[in-house]
Amino acid sequence: ENIVEAQVELRQKVWRRNGIVVWAGAGNIFRDFGSFDIGQTLPNFGVGYRWEFKKKMNIRLDLGFGRNGSGIIFNINEAF
Repeated sequence: ENIVEAQVELRQKVWRRNGIVVWAGAGNIFRDFGSFDIGQTLPNFGVGYRWEFKKKMNIRLDLGFGRNGSGIIFNINEAF
């Protein structure tokens, strides 16, 4: 299996240790490049809240939306 994915994200500190984030992305999984179908690409977008627990470590709460519904993610730390 192969995957193509992309995401853009904007993080902004709002006040002291509080911040927000917005993002948009898309991804597609396919067996080989000959079977790649752009119509099978799944988009996603969302918003989130960030609280800086300590320097370079956030507690995050995200609300994401995609073609098949929505979801909430709670996590400690960031992906990058």
